[in-house]
Amino acid sequence: DSWKLNAELFVQRSHAILGYRPDDVVLDVGSGPGATAELLRRRVAEVHCAEVSRTFVEAARARFVDAPNVVLHELGEDYTDLSFLAPRRFSLVLCNNVVQYYRSVEEVERLILAVKAIAAPGARLLIGEILTDSGVAVRYFRDSLRAARRERYLGLLVSGFLQLAKIRYMKYRNAFRTLELPVSALEGIIRRLDLRAEILDTQLSFFPHRVHLLVHF
Repeated sequence: DSWKLNAELFVQRSHAILGYRPDDVVLDVGSGPGATAELLRRRVAEVHCAEVSRTFVEAARARFVDAPNVVLHELGEDYTDLSFLAPRRFSLVLCNNVVQYYRSVEEVERLILAVKAIAAPGARLLIGEILTDSGVAVRYFRDSLRAARRERYLGLLVSGFLQLAKIRYMKYRNAFRTLELPVSALEGIIRRLDLRAEILDTQLSFFPHRVHLLVHF
């Protein structure tokens, strides 16, 4: 399905950046139905899925019933609060294609600080697929349709959009504008939080025209 196709591209391409190792303990914030965790659980020691949608948490629970190295966590109303995960420490934290549903830059900063509190020494955080301007969504939809026709997965793409309409993310998106983070806003986050970080423009999935923030702890 569309989740699986996108997750396969993301894991394959992000490996060049993160270099997944057998001893990694990974936290996937906004893990959805677990497509990324399904691929990572055979590469790393543990995958922790943190998700705000109860529908997705239950789907992942059924999916990973026989996967002891996948741990599921349902996020609360403050989806940036990760303090309940302590004293665990994570070597890699992923937050892919999620922060556009956040309500403000301040929430993104709170997420980064929350990750810092549970990060192992030398850990990295990858905030992926960041929308930089309002035209990105239009260009993404246009280019995705073209790619879908070319690769013959248009039905899967449409089914993915229909699934999104059923989950709580869309409630947040309808209540608040989609969050755009231009490069200047990301540079401001790096400066205010005094981060050791870099902004990447590598295409990590079938979403074009997006950037990513890689933070080193």
